[in-house]
Amino acid sequence: MSKEFEKEIAQLNKLIEQSKDFVKTEESTKMSFVLPFFKALGYNYSDPREVVAEFTADINGKNMDKIDYVIMENGQPVILVECKHWSEKLESHVKQLFKYFVSTPAKFAILTNGIEYLFYTDLEERNKLDNKPFLKIDMLDLKAHAIKELAKFKKDSFSVGEILTTAEELKYTNSIINLFTDDYQDPTDDFVKYTLSKVYEGLKTQAVVEKFRPIIKNSFSLFVNELINDRLENAIEKGQPEQEIAATTDIAEEDDIVTVPTEEELQAFYIVKGILAEIADVNLIHYKDTTSYLAILFENKATKWICRIVLKRSSKVIIFPNEIHDEKISINSINDLYKHKEVLIKSCQRFL
Repeated sequence: MSKEFEKEIAQLNKLIEQSKDFVKTEESTKMSFVLPFFKALGYNYSDPREVVAEFTADINGKNMDKIDYVIMENGQPVILVECKHWSEKLESHVKQLFKYFVSTPAKFAILTNGIEYLFYTDLEERNKLDNKPFLKIDMLDLKAHAIKELAKFKKDSFSVGEILTTAEELKYTNSIINLFTDDYQDPTDDFVKYTLSKVYEGLKTQAVVEKFRPIIKNSFSLFVNELINDRLENAIEKGQPEQEIAATTDIAEEDDIVTVPTEEELQAFYIVKGILAEIADVNLIHYKDTTSYLAILFENKATKWICRIVLKRSSKVIIFPNEIHDEKISINSINDLYKHKEVLIKSCQRFL
């Protein structure tokens, strides 16, 4: 996966975050978000040999239905793309995509609202679209592993056979990851009961389940943190370069694409830097901007983060490190950073 591709996807992430509230129609969603997505994948959406708009799907010989876009290869459709307005939920439109799929030789179909992209194929029954996508891409919540899979759809590396080879494994891998994520954040009754069946001999009443739910959640968190620390210690013992250590030990939140900070993010950095000037050399305070947050770092080391600042239109949050769960505090504006001066100083003092 090229750095140039990562950069283009990161830029599109910023564009969507900053402009989506001004995109009022489905057509403008296509123009503002979907076509730049095609461009990032290397397709010339102005060339009908590569991308055809309003492609006619011959449903029952009626030639009535039209697909928003079709990506072509050697004169044949290979990817169908159906678009909705960015605010629409996609689940209610899946049946429409199923109907299009059976009428073309395409092997992949994408349902998108310009922010979320659902990738489908026919793993379970030939020429019939699966009920569940094998890949989901959220342009406002980009993860490195998802971007790696998305890169397989780039024009210069696209291979139907290669994608199909990994699609089934990817489909179930993503489902399992989502299951683990849900139970990590909020353990279900079934997960709690299963865990208790291995460690608790008493009756698993609902009262017992409620009692152990926070204990299991904390245990899960401690387990993940210990895994991270073990990787860090092993890397140090092997003499792995510090930058590589940081990259391999970052938690899921850190597994993000580095990008260019906005003006507001830069102002937030300077506010924090000014606060920390009371106790530290300001030349040691740095930032790392990703698609999800702005990290304030000591000595420019990912393992020495002082805080993370999220400045979205929908929410603004400052995050402080904690042994078990990172502390997240909502703020109304970057000026609220001054209200948390003591916590910022305390967080920085850990590295002095």
